[in-house]
Amino acid sequence: MRRHGEGKSAPAFWHHAYRALLPLLPHGLRARQGDAMLELFDRELRRSEADGARSTWVVGLTGLADLARRGVYERVSEERRALTTANVVILRRTAVAFLMTCAVLTATLVAQSVLKRLAVPVSGRAFEVVLLTIPFTAAMTIPMSVFIAVLWAGSRRPPANLSRAHTGDTSVGDGTLRLAPVVGMASAVALCCLALNAELMPRANLRLQTIYSGQVAVVPTDRSMTIRELRQAAAKLVSEPPAAPTLEADGASLASYEVEIQKKLALAAACVVLALLAAGIASRAQRIRLSAQVVISIVVFGGYYVCMIAGEHLAERSEISPALAMWSANVIAMVLAMITLRAAPGGRAAALRLPPPIT
Repeated sequence: MRRHGEGKSAPAFWHHAYRALLPLLPHGLRARQGDAMLELFDRELRRSEADGARSTWVVGLTGLADLARRGVYERVSEERRALTTANVVILRRTAVAFLMTCAVLTATLVAQSVLKRLAVPVSGRAFEVVLLTIPFTAAMTIPMSVFIAVLWAGSRRPPANLSRAHTGDTSVGDGTLRLAPVVGMASAVALCCLALNAELMPRANLRLQTIYSGQVAVVPTDRSMTIRELRQAAAKLVSEPPAAPTLEADGASLASYEVEIQKKLALAAACVVLALLAAGIASRAQRIRLSAQVVISIVVFGGYYVCMIAGEHLAERSEISPALAMWSANVIAMVLAMITLRAAPGGRAAALRLPPPIT
């Protein structure tokens, strides 16, 4: 262990910078080698002082870069070791559950949406209407499906045929699924959802708007604009103030533009936030019955979308900011996720605890 005051001759900036980056190393490695690595770094700095400031900067930057490289390597290696055969199967389960849930929910809501508009003549273009209805429906069902899939996978037992006795792998069957792969999968889904919300959904909505209106060209609304078009429309509204009689209406439009931008971003981020919340719930209450999963999902989705809808109305009346209106649901869900993960059995916030296989 380092004695108090040792290494004070080393430049304070580099010494404290190296110490600040040490948490990049996994806890076990940092406890074993962290002090020795800092001692070695201080010695190299002291030696470089004789060669001038330039040499000290080279040694300092090289040391920090080496520490960052080793930290990333060790973290990745730790996660790869934790991703056992059983966890790969469970993660595959989660992906399959997500695809099936998303397909069922999207198909159900698309059917409901199309049935509501049967009274509107579409001139034999019903199939096109169904296809164009999918994007804006999927924007809502994708985050819901991520939550359901992670909750369902986290509440099931690992495959019994992957126990230590069958595989000879001492790390298999420990009933622990690392959060990193779950978050990685949710992040990939979030990126796809962002592309859907930002580009595909507005174009599909504009086409639907054209079909239902029966006109060749229509004026885009906030929900049929891409993020770039929304920003351009908002900037134009600000740079070219409307006449006084329509100021209030155009002011509401300006708020709706910003609300729509924030909504597209928040719904994509919800994939990761809801995945964390589902992981936290599964870690606290293992082996959740299917009926309980349905109730939990309804409560979470109901609360999430009520918060979004209420925030949207308040923001369009300029009572709260659009960012707060659209992101408040994510903030609440993230707080709940952190609480459930920290309160997981054994305090394992870094892993989703799963029940052991049936013997």
